[in-house]
Amino acid sequence: MNVLSKRTTLTQVDSPIESAIQTVEGGSEARIRVLQLAHRRTSVRLEDEFQQALEWIAKKEGLKYMELVREISRVKKPELSLTRALRVFTVEYLLGKVSQPHRRSRSRKTSSGPYL
Repeated sequence: MNVLSKRTTLTQVDSPIESAIQTVEGGSEARIRVLQLAHRRTSVRLEDEFQQALEWIAKKEGLKYMELVREISRVKKPELSLTRALRVFTVEYLLGKVSQPHRRSRSRKTSSGPYL
């Protein structure tokens, strides 16, 4: 039985899953954000939830938001878009698959995830 078929039970419980389902149903639109990376401008299209998660990760890791974005951009595979790399990094970080992502100590321990 999938999570969505348990909807009536979850609604009564007001669980985090129900809250997430309501967010998905309402859907946050992806916004285009223009970023300055090195000497070039680029744009990424991220939903507010990904943007907020990246800002939270940067703060948690003692980085400025743009420091985190630049590091992800630097280490991503060339064939991946920056938008995709940011999304994959966010999910992998939140799932605990990224080890010590680029703290100010400049430790270079990273995941071997698909954004690299």
